[in-house]
Parts: sequence; C-alpha cells; structure tokens
Amino acid sequence: MTVDKSRVTTFDTWLLNCYNHSPTNDKDYTLTWISLLCWTIWKSRCLYVYQHQEVSPIVTLKATRNLTYEFLHATDASWYPPNQAGIGCVIRDSNRVLIAGTSYRESCGSVTEAETSAILAGAELAASLQLQDVIIESDSEEVILELKKKHGKVNWRTYLIIQQIRRKCSSFDSCIWVWIPREANRVAHGAASLAFGSVNPMRWASQPPPSLTNVLRNDGLPSPPMVTD
Repeated sequence: MTVDKSRVTTFDTWLLNCYNHSPTNDKDYTLTWISLLCWTIWKSRCLYVYQHQEVSPIVTLKATRNLTYEFLHATDASWYPPNQAGIGCVIRDSNRVLIAGTSYRESCGSVTEAETSAILAGAELAASLQLQDVIIESDSEEVILELKKKHGKVNWRTYLIIQQIRRKCSSFDSCIWVWIPREANRVAHGAASLAFGSVNPMRWASQPPPSLTNVLRNDGLPSPPMVTD
C-alpha cells in the first residue's frame, strides 16, 4: 500500500482514502492493520514516557503484524475465507486446570458463525462430560450478547446455532455466558488453530497436545505434565 503525502489533510481523510483504494478482499485487513498500528504506536509511546523504554520502529511493526494475524485468524474459531473454520474449545475445572478439549474443521460463512459454533462445541463437550454447573467463556462479545438477548432483532446467520446452544445449556443446572478479552483466551485460540494441522477431529482428556501445554505454561496456569517417550 502506497500513500500520496500531498493528498493527506487529516487522519480521517487519509484513513478513508486508504479504505477506498484497498481491494475489496483486503478492506478488513487494511482497517485492522491501521487500527492496531495506531494502538501499538500509542503503547510504545507510553512505554517510552512512563518506563523509559527505547522505541523501535521495527519492533512496533512486528508487533502490529502479529496482532493483526491474531485478530483476524487466531480466535477460538479461526476462520479463513470463504468458508473454512477451525473450531476449538477447552474445559477447565474450578481451579482452572485443563480437563478436556476438542478441535475440528467446519464450514462457516463468517467469523461470527465460527465463533458461535465454537460455543456450541463447548456446550456439547460439557454435556458429554455430564457437567452440571457451567460457565461458558468466549472472546466474541457479539455472540455472548446474542445469547443473553431475550427480545429484539436476531442475527439470522447464527440464529439456528444460538437456539442449539440454548437447548443444550438448558440441560445444565446452571449456565452462565461470559465475555473475556482475547488475550485471556489463548488456550482456546491454540485449540482452534490445531484444526488446520489435522485431517481428523481431535479430542483429548487428561493430556492435551504439546502445543497447548506450552500455551498453558506460558499463561502461568496449571496444566497436565508433558509426556515424552
């Protein structure tokens, strides 16, 4: 992407110009990249002012690239146009110890559909383990709000999946839907990403895949010990 400096008057004008001149299939990427670049620059500025850390343009650009990739692809339901999705979910006990998880591919028409399907997968997994008091966490605020909604307009793209989730959750003694920040959902992100590296669906109990064990350890949360041959 090139920028004609002579045509830049205000930030909003420049942003609109970038959006209008981006290819149709790159518009989401362009807006995401610019937004996260601004946030990363601001964060670098704060680190310099308050913690006296040196500012590195290269580090800032690399951080922006990584955040953009995570935002667009590394959710608890990784989605690739036009309809490929990696669905992943994990179950932890009240002490946050990982006890089960699943990961598989599914055809979904949008990120929102994939995120909704991931919540359904979590509800189904919890039911198969005969759990009764369940808290379902997702970093998709849109889907969580849809689940909590009792009246008003509905998203017809996800309506049937939402109804399946509600029916499944009605079998629990209690079920709470909670939105969590993306950075707090890294293990589910890892589970979703595993779907694209495996032909068959994956499900595990006491021993998660090594890559998820590493994520758990990096998060400082309890996980089963790694088993080596």
